Amino acid sequence: MDEKIDIRVKKTKRSLINAFIELVNKKNINLISVNEIVKVAELNRGTFYLHYENKEDFINTISNEILDEFVMWIKRAQKINSIKSEKFNSNKPKDTLYEMFNFVGENHKFFSNMLGENGSTVFRDKMQEIIKNRVYKELMHSIKLEGKCVVDKDILFEFTSSSCMGLILYWLNNGRKESVEYMAEELTKISILGPIRALGIIK
Repeated sequence: MDEKIDIRVKKTKRSLINAFIELVNKKNINLISVNEIVKVAELNRGTFYLHYENKEDFINTISNEILDEFVMWIKRAQKINSIKSEKFNSNKPKDTLYEMFNFVGENHKFFSNMLGENGSTVFRDKMQEIIKNRVYKELMHSIKLEGKCVVDKDILFEFTSSSCMGLILYWLNNGRKESVEYMAEELTKISILGPIRALGIIK
């Protein structure tokens, strides 16, 4: 593809995404039409359908693209950690969680709206599944803890990934007042110590 055309296509798609997120901020995702998206983007329907089959294809495509990039950021931290050491240390989860919060922060408008009350439950479920499989399950595998769990692993992963999603939403809804570093550190403490020890009830 010609470089100028490629840049133009990227600009068009970015305009559509920005328009869509602006609309999700105001109304439920299921009530948004293609007409509304192209109107806000100041484009025409023909341009939209040149790139996407319909609204569902558009939402699926942009959701998968950002989640694929989300996975890449997580993998990057895990790759660096695997090179550093195979033994467990608190930096393993912290570095991964740092990249997770960093990416969400870099794309906070998209995540705030897609995870908000007007957003997509499908997107939220996909993101939680990534956190479960790419963060917590991968961490357990990397430090060779299989067979040492004292609780049901499926329940543990569901609990930790759900809690992580809740903390991401808390951070976004509160205007990202805390730094990425702080959020990664706090979630690492909770993940390693557990809620009871983190509260200081048991030392």
